[in-house]
Amino acid sequence: MRYCFALLAAAACSALATPCFAESWEFVWVARSYDWLTVKGKGDLKRTRQGLEGDLLDLNGTKYRVKIKMVGRSATGQMEIVPSDSGVSTLKGTFQRNGQPGPNNCWETIQLYDGHNFLGLSRNSTDATCEP
Repeated sequence: MRYCFALLAAAACSALATPCFAESWEFVWVARSYDWLTVKGKGDLKRTRQGLEGDLLDLNGTKYRVKIKMVGRSATGQMEIVPSDSGVSTLKGTFQRNGQPGPNNCWETIQLYDGHNFLGLSRNSTDATCEP
């Protein structure tokens, strides 16, 4: 019975363009102004048909809203500090899946930049195939 429910939930999720599964990601954000600003943190991002979206929190509790679209090994995204009046930063970069097949041996990374901001995200994947 549980197996049927899981299959139905997965089918419903894949049919919708709405967020379905949350994944834990770590991030680092580096920005250049009069000095280097470096921020680290974590957050749960929801995987959608197009990519990832959700909120990240730094070690001081500041919230960063991100929405990332991944096509093959390319990634584009938007990042916004919430609340802030500085607006949304549009970033471009890459998505990679590396490692060896098997549970927790595979990791995913996303590197995004716009010439002023760099956003790096990383997570250990439980995908048994570790295919790109």
